Amino acid sequence: QHRFQKEDLKNISFPKIFSNKKKRWNMKLDIKDKHILVHFEQGFGDTIMFARFIEQIKKYNLLVKLDTNGYRPEILSEIIDSGNVDYVAMDIKSSPENYPAASGLENIDLNKIHKSVELLMKGTIDYEFRTTIVKELHTEDDIISIGKWIAGCDKYFLQGYKDSGDIICPGLTP
Repeated sequence: QHRFQKEDLKNISFPKIFSNKKKRWNMKLDIKDKHILVHFEQGFGDTIMFARFIEQIKKYNLLVKLDTNGYRPEILSEIIDSGNVDYVAMDIKSSPENYPAASGLENIDLNKIHKSVELLMKGTIDYEFRTTIVKELHTEDDIISIGKWIAGCDKYFLQGYKDSGDIICPGLTP
């Protein structure tokens, strides 16, 4: 099992979008009272790769929030058990009945999502669930079904969809 090491930074190359004049942390500057975003957008493989940074960041006594789609409950459990995460925000894409359509995965294994929901609802870590409401994907019945599914959870947020202009499926509305 590979753990992130300081030496690993030497081999990281950044895409051109990060090649601007903004300052990058050189691991020498004081980061106390700073906010650090470790963000990935390229897919599941990047999620695993960047999860390795959590332990390193936590060594600086920073608070760590993990955003997840809940599809890897075993990794979520391991990260929570490590004590290196302070807060978890999990997307609930839709009701269990409509999850395949809302997630875009026809054969999604809903048991994995259910396990992550159950893990968070045990209350061993501060967490929230959230659903991004999209008119074409959600009905009132979906929201009622989600409410029944996660009844008793600490926090559940409905957030309005916002078209960034750079999405896979254009034409969706809030």
